[in-house]
Parts: sequence; structure tokens; C-alpha cells
Amino acid sequence: MTREQPATATTHTPRTRTSHDAIPATGATPAGDPPHDPHDPHDLNDPHDLHDLNDPPIAWVPDPDVPAQSEHHDLTSLEQFGHLTHAVRGRLLMSLVEGGTVAELAEQLGMKPTSLYHHINALDEAGLIVVSHTRRVGVVTQRRYRTIARTMSLPAEIAESASSEQLAMLNSTTFDLAKATMLHAYRRGLVGPHEWATAGFDLFRLNLTLEERAAFMTDLRDLLLRYRLRGTEGAEPFEFFFSAQPAPPRGRATPPAD
Repeated sequence: MTREQPATATTHTPRTRTSHDAIPATGATPAGDPPHDPHDPHDLNDPHDLHDLNDPPIAWVPDPDVPAQSEHHDLTSLEQFGHLTHAVRGRLLMSLVEGGTVAELAEQLGMKPTSLYHHINALDEAGLIVVSHTRRVGVVTQRRYRTIARTMSLPAEIAESASSEQLAMLNSTTFDLAKATMLHAYRRGLVGPHEWATAGFDLFRLNLTLEERAAFMTDLRDLLLRYRLRGTEGAEPFEFFFSAQPAPPRGRATPPAD
């Protein structure tokens, strides 16, 4: 099971990677902050709430108690991995690679801010995001969130302890996340109907030996890593999802699901 930056989710059994830009989680609200009320219409982290647009912008203040961003974080449970592949929370984590407010996340995902608080709170409680910055605007404390590390992985010993049914369920939620991000791209006009040169999807069936499968997966991950590390000026987010698994031999019926 693997997730690579910026928060796409792909999976293979011994190791699971994911990626987000973040700070190690504390789950704590900076001292002196008022309680976070998801029903408070003013507490939407909107940079313009209660702030005159003609006034100088109010600076964000980093939380001194939050450690610096780590490059990698090992997940501690299958439940944590489940948040990464969740159709909404996985997209939130993708968007939080560079950090953001609830209002900014809502704009990026095409959702209402009030519908995101439950998911933000769940990610915070799971230790996958932190409140990295705050600022006071009138009586409101606005918050910026970030994920805890650039990459996250499920250690092999945890992945290998999962049952076949648990692995199937986790992988199915990964497909839900991929479907959600694909539909979002098409509905927001990010991909045209005939833009196959720069985007698209396909299904291939190859005939490979076990050694060839291992070499193929190594080549594919090396290719993804090479492009991930490029950092070309003017580059924009681009998501890639793949699923690779043995297929039933031709002529052999697939047993029905229970």
C-alpha cells in the first residue's frame, strides 16, 4: 500500500506510502485560543472575516510549540491509513500539502466550510494534521492547518498483520478517493473531454513473471519519484493513481464474492 506526494494513494502489501507537507502532530490548540465551534458561522477561517479589506493584512503567527515539518512519518495503525484513503479526508490531506484554512479547503474541494469540520477534527484527533498558524481577527481566532509530514507510510509489520478482508476494504477506499479526485477534476473543468495527451485513464493487462512484476513496479516507482523531485518552475499539481495486482488466468472463472 503506497501513497506518494502530493497525497495520491496507491497500495502494495509490504509498504504503504503517502505524502503530504506538514508538521508533526500535537493535536493541541494554541494556548489562549477560544474553543473551536464548528457551528459558529464566523469561525470559518475566512481571511476576510471581520476584517476591512482596506486594512493591512493581519500576519499569521506560527505556533512555537509545533515542531518543524518532518520529511517522513510512519503510521501506527490501519485506522490511520484509512483516513488517508477516505474520499473526503484524503482530498483534504492532498490540499494541506502546503497548509490552508477551512475556507481555502472548501474552495478547493467545492464544498461548504461547515461540512469539513467533522473531517478536520477527525484528522486532528488521528494525529495527521496540526494547527500550524493562528491569527486574531476581531474576536475570532483563525487557523491554518498542515499535515504532519511530507510522506507517510504504513510499516510492513502492520500491513502484513492485516487480514485479506481488511486489505480489500482499505484498497477499495483508495479507489473511492481516486474516483472523487477524478470527478472533481472533470467537473471543475481541469480536464477537457479530449485531453488525452496530458491526462486520462486506462486499463492494461500484462503477462509477466514474478521477477518481471517486481522489476516493473520498481521502474514505475522510480519514474514517479524522479518526476516528484523535479520541482520545475511553474509546475502545477498533477495526480497519478495506479492499482497493480495479479489477474485470474484466462479461462479460469473468478469465484463470486461472499
